[in-house]
Amino acid sequence: MKVVENDKIRAERGGVERVDASTYRVSVRRPFAKAPTWTGDFTGRVQCFSTYSLSLVTGGTKLVALDANNTKLWEATLAAPAVLGDDNQWASASADPCFEQGDRLYFFDRAVLTAFSKATGEVLWRLPSVGIRKVVTDGAGFLYVHSENLPAESLTYLSEMNSCTEPVLMKVNPASGEILWIGEKYEDVWASGKDVYSKRTGKHGSDIEKAVFTPGAATARVKIYKLSTRTGKPRWEWFQTRHPEHIIAAGKTVAILYMDELQVIHSTAL
Repeated sequence: MKVVENDKIRAERGGVERVDASTYRVSVRRPFAKAPTWTGDFTGRVQCFSTYSLSLVTGGTKLVALDANNTKLWEATLAAPAVLGDDNQWASASADPCFEQGDRLYFFDRAVLTAFSKATGEVLWRLPSVGIRKVVTDGAGFLYVHSENLPAESLTYLSEMNSCTEPVLMKVNPASGEILWIGEKYEDVWASGKDVYSKRTGKHGSDIEKAVFTPGAATARVKIYKLSTRTGKPRWEWFQTRHPEHIIAAGKTVAILYMDELQVIHSTAL
């Protein structure tokens, strides 16, 4: 299946990987504030992100942090270009690559999750993992990093991603960047308070045939898990034969939205 997918990507792109090495002059304005315009030069695709107190501009491996008055606070170098918001191979529609927590800014690019000092841009630690899709925190401040766990070669050859790797979910100590546990094959992560949830999707070859000849037959095998924050092992699972459109976790309650139904489940496990 991965060979077919790679062939499809090559056919769409004509066997060419496009790299943006242009230099851009970027101006940041705030229409409803009296802050002056900030201007800077970037090489590579430019993207803008915002957190509670920072405005972030990236281009290539350059990251610039501005405050609410458009004052440049600091500049840092990323390990790799930031994920592209319109590239489904890298970006997650449910997560920005940056967020604040306490005195830190967390930012993940295509290869590394970095903890910066929010005030100075000092690198406090880096966690290498190619293909990070999402980072969330629980009520105690621990980080849960979902990554496609791709080989380093995929940074250069996106259409040649190795099918031998499986996605992973890592619990990370925010103080040091130490990995506390790793769970394999988890496809997403949600955290709320003391509770952490994830999901896995499986499919048998016969499911595709049944979907064609038997209307209403199962087209997916989806399990939603509540995970132990101590070990990463499932505490319980919720099985469905269809893909959810959206999942929201609020403490011990999980809302699962389908095309024609909303399910709300409540956990009694600690």
